[in-house]
Amino acid sequence: MAAQPQGGAAASAPATTQASAAASPKAAAAAGAAPGGKTGLMKSWLGFGRGRAGPVAAAPAPPAAAAPSRAAPAAAPPAKAATLHSRLARLARWGKWSAIAAVVGFLALLVSPYRDLFINWWEARQGYRPLLGVVTWHYQLDKIEPALPLLTKNTADMLVIDHAKRGGTVGLTREEVEALKVRRDGRRRLVIAYMSIGEAEEFRFYWNKDWKVAPPVWLGEENCAWPQAHRVRFWNDDWKALSFRGPSAFLKRIADAGFDGVYLDRIDIYETFDKERPTARAEMVQFVSELSAVAKQLKPGFLVIAQNAEDLLTERAFRRAIDGLAKESLLHGGAGTTAGTGVRNKPEDIAWSRSRLNLLLAERKPVFNVEYLVDMEQIDATRHELIMAGLVPTFPTRSLDGEEPTLPRDLAKEVGTPERTLAACKPGTAW
Repeated sequence: MAAQPQGGAAASAPATTQASAAASPKAAAAAGAAPGGKTGLMKSWLGFGRGRAGPVAAAPAPPAAAAPSRAAPAAAPPAKAATLHSRLARLARWGKWSAIAAVVGFLALLVSPYRDLFINWWEARQGYRPLLGVVTWHYQLDKIEPALPLLTKNTADMLVIDHAKRGGTVGLTREEVEALKVRRDGRRRLVIAYMSIGEAEEFRFYWNKDWKVAPPVWLGEENCAWPQAHRVRFWNDDWKALSFRGPSAFLKRIADAGFDGVYLDRIDIYETFDKERPTARAEMVQFVSELSAVAKQLKPGFLVIAQNAEDLLTERAFRRAIDGLAKESLLHGGAGTTAGTGVRNKPEDIAWSRSRLNLLLAERKPVFNVEYLVDMEQIDATRHELIMAGLVPTFPTRSLDGEEPTLPRDLAKEVGTPERTLAACKPGTAW
């Protein structure tokens, strides 16, 4: 094989060097390239040959040791913005599901057995329960006209009176009712009109004397305990027309006279029809509900107070229809017609009634109480007991004539007393 010329070997070395220099700056620097070339520039960066190359600009500090730039924090906001956006997105999702849960919970509350808790709390909170402000009240149905000056001076928070004077035949005027609403010190009070819905009374505007001979189908027997009062088949449309449906109905006369509400008596008459009409209980609830709706249409805020029939408080519709309830003889003289005035009722009877009354109290609606007592010490003790039970008591005479109950009276002759009823009425003729 022929030997390779030396020139060829020499020529190949620079090529190798240049390739190495191109491949590695460190190799070019080690080969001693001239300062004016790329290798020289590299030397200048490394600090060599300053004397031959003249002044050289100061080499920049290595990136790792570079002083922090004032603009460096500008890189942080994108990360913070992303975090904030993420949090807002989570909050929006949480708010969306919370709103959905709130709507579902509200709808569930409306159909739950506890829906009235919120409604009653809200109505009481907003002042839609004016009867809650009644601490004292006066109950009088007889001798209204001569008692008007005394009623004006009465300091009670509420008056429950007959809507008419002169034996119930002439209705009170708006001026007379308005005068009763203002106490002597200028404070206003509630004036409520009595209305019997379970009995028709011979002295009322609607009474027809011919009914004694040819009574309408809805008119029943006379109540021996309360002469001139006849029980009625209250579910009859004609009686409803007289009571609250007709253009000159009893209820409309009361509202037009300016009364603040109505006090419904003889609701418990339905109990006397339990054998004749098994649906009487439900129909009485319907009767009161319809009357209440008409009353509040005639006069927004018109109050409806029921008397007795506390067993109907187990019906939600009945509790919703009334604004309060008054219970007669809760503690004394209420155990049937044989109980005497001032005689304590049986504990089980009191407990039964209170269990019903508590249903209304739980709905933030007041329970009033009427006790017919003649002894002042017994009145004071009973008043304290009833107030401690959350009730609002009053102590009238049985005849509801406005007289002082402790004055001497012949209870055997006074209308409505257990003593007279027991002596004058046959079994089944008084209710």
